[in-house]
Amino acid sequence: MAGSVNVDWLTCDIYDCNGICLDAGDKCLAHAEDEERDAALEQFAQTGKIDARGVTISNALVVKILDNVPCNPDGHALPLEVDFSWATFEGDALFSGATFQDAGFTKTTFQGDAAFLGVKFQGDAEFGQATFQGDALFLRATFEGNASFYEATFQGAAIFPDVRVHGAARFGAVRFQGDAGFAGATFQGAAVFAGSTFERAQQFGPLLAYESLNLDIVRFAQPVRIEVSTIWFCCRWARFPGGVQFRLRWASVVLDGTDIPAPSLLTGISFGASEELVSGEYQIARDWKQEYAGHVSEQPRLLSVQRANVAGLGLANVDLTDCRFSGAHNLDKLRLEADVAFRSSLAWVSWEQRQVIAEECAWRAGQTRSGRWANPWWHRPDPWMGSRTEPKVLAPGAIASLYRALRKSREDAKDEPGAADFYYGEMEMRRHEHRRADYGDGGSRGLADRGVLTAYWLVSGYGLRAWRALAWFAGITVAFAFAFHLVGFVRAPQPVTYWTSLLYSFRSTISLTDNDVTLTAWGQLLQALLRLTGPVLLGLALLAIRGRIKR
Repeated sequence: MAGSVNVDWLTCDIYDCNGICLDAGDKCLAHAEDEERDAALEQFAQTGKIDARGVTISNALVVKILDNVPCNPDGHALPLEVDFSWATFEGDALFSGATFQDAGFTKTTFQGDAAFLGVKFQGDAEFGQATFQGDALFLRATFEGNASFYEATFQGAAIFPDVRVHGAARFGAVRFQGDAGFAGATFQGAAVFAGSTFERAQQFGPLLAYESLNLDIVRFAQPVRIEVSTIWFCCRWARFPGGVQFRLRWASVVLDGTDIPAPSLLTGISFGASEELVSGEYQIARDWKQEYAGHVSEQPRLLSVQRANVAGLGLANVDLTDCRFSGAHNLDKLRLEADVAFRSSLAWVSWEQRQVIAEECAWRAGQTRSGRWANPWWHRPDPWMGSRTEPKVLAPGAIASLYRALRKSREDAKDEPGAADFYYGEMEMRRHEHRRADYGDGGSRGLADRGVLTAYWLVSGYGLRAWRALAWFAGITVAFAFAFHLVGFVRAPQPVTYWTSLLYSFRSTISLTDNDVTLTAWGQLLQALLRLTGPVLLGLALLAIRGRIKR
């Protein structure tokens, strides 16, 4: 309104009108006399340029403007240069098949429905802070430059089916009060929806983003399914109170600080939603593979859930080899479902391999110079994904806490074999924890504790490596048999050979005695030690076997 809004153009003489004056006269396009208006529209028909900033445009005026769109000899509309910033469209606004060289709709108000059907924007399209009070339909619209809807408000449905944006798509801080549809949309530049609110949307996508998709600080009030093919998917500090289903392809995913309290799922999908999207996806996938050699696959890669609330999140068909769990809340409730891949530990023998998390890999890579342990792939490609510095390497005590939470989630899912790997990792980190500084009191952990853990690891792999316990059992039996043969018998078993001593040593480990044998004092000590260590080692071996086959 005049006097209440500051504008940088000469406004109409009519009270309460902010419309820009025509070149000839002191009134805007809406309030000018018929002759002045017809002259302005005739000029528009010749040049394709019109400045209607702040003008209130009625249905009749919209018809007159569209009737004067310049055409080439073939009857096709020529590119337009229009500026409807601060304008108000009182009725429905239909732009069908139009081509805009430059289009300004900043702070424009559409009181009725707005339809841009098959429209082409050759330059940048500015819809920043625009208000769509009715439905907004951008069917098969093409934005050859940037498309900016920053802080726009869609009070009705906002539908962008099969839209193609060649430049950057900026939907930051947009408020979608009705349905929001982007089915079949293709974003060749970065697609940014940071800070937007979706009050009724239950479906986002399927869409293809060549560079990245940013959903930082978004809020979906309703349960939503997000289906996206992209190389970088950033969704930090977002809120999904009703739950979310992420259906992704190719993406490296960051979920730092995101709140997912309701049952939700992040899963990789093996096929696209439409042939057109799949065709575009495989064309750009060749470039992705060249640029990020060895780090790109159709299976999505989760890179971080730091400080996120993952109480309701389930993961399926997701690569977790480089995922950072540090600081995640309710990690013990994270559901690990089918085809979840972790990094495998290095081991001299294949059966010693186990699943390890990225935090342990980073710590071990910093402890050895042999190059056997590689740092996780924590590359950051874009400024909006955060600092390019490497994350801080955690101390063993903190890593043990992460393993403990993940182990509980596996145990709650009745996956005992899977939980065993996380238990092994937890115990390994406890064994390597030399100071209680990891827990905040700054004291020493103690040689006795480390000694017990080291012995437990060496003898049986924390009760998870049956072959170690059996190897120790066999070694002790053989060594004690040699000792029996030398100094253990007053009256030896017959015939007096090493093999009979070995048989006696074995029988002693399972507490079987021979009344015909008389032992020396040393022999009695050896027998007592065998009766103690033998059952313990056999018990540890059975425990390890049980842990691997338990359902």
